[in-house]
Amino acid sequence: MTIEERPTCIVLTGQSGMGKTSILREAQRRLEGAFPEPVGWGEARYLPVLRTVIPPSPTSLKINLALLWKQGWPIRTNTHKTADFKVVDLLAAQGTRLVAIDNVHVILTASGTARRDTLDAFRFLMSAGNVPLVVAGLDVARQIFADDVELAFRSIMLKLPLWEAGEPSQRLIRSLARGMEMAGQIISRNPCSLNGFGAKAAA
Repeated sequence: MTIEERPTCIVLTGQSGMGKTSILREAQRRLEGAFPEPVGWGEARYLPVLRTVIPPSPTSLKINLALLWKQGWPIRTNTHKTADFKVVDLLAAQGTRLVAIDNVHVILTASGTARRDTLDAFRFLMSAGNVPLVVAGLDVARQIFADDVELAFRSIMLKLPLWEAGEPSQRLIRSLARGMEMAGQIISRNPCSLNGFGAKAAA
């Protein structure tokens, strides 16, 4: 398989609270609905979407152990020796169609050597995993991948735009409020709070 044929990595960035994690959750929900467990799958775990969060002070091993834990593989004293290969093996065995990794910006907290080691984990996952990868993080995460020649070539950078004041923003707030059963409380306390959001933000 050539580098052009390998699955792409999407780097999703934006300010804190803009909905990056919600997008990953929604992608997981939709894929799990679109690809239910096949009839006669057997005893192996079926995991169409593998989603995790990068741990603090990341290293290649920490990332692979986090993925293995989500895959349901037991972590033992010798797991570290083959963790990266086991992750890749389980992607195929569990029918995984997407790997989603959140908080990728914490890679910047790693030292120079640890940061290179962490990026090696992404290179191996993208090369050997044969599964599309989506990573999400703050805006600084974009530079992490842009500065690496191979990762930049293999990645699509997507930055979430800021929501502008207006009816679309109001519809989003009303939808979120209903989902969290807060709409009645908000309206009872201040009937004009939702309708006036755009004007207040614009001011």
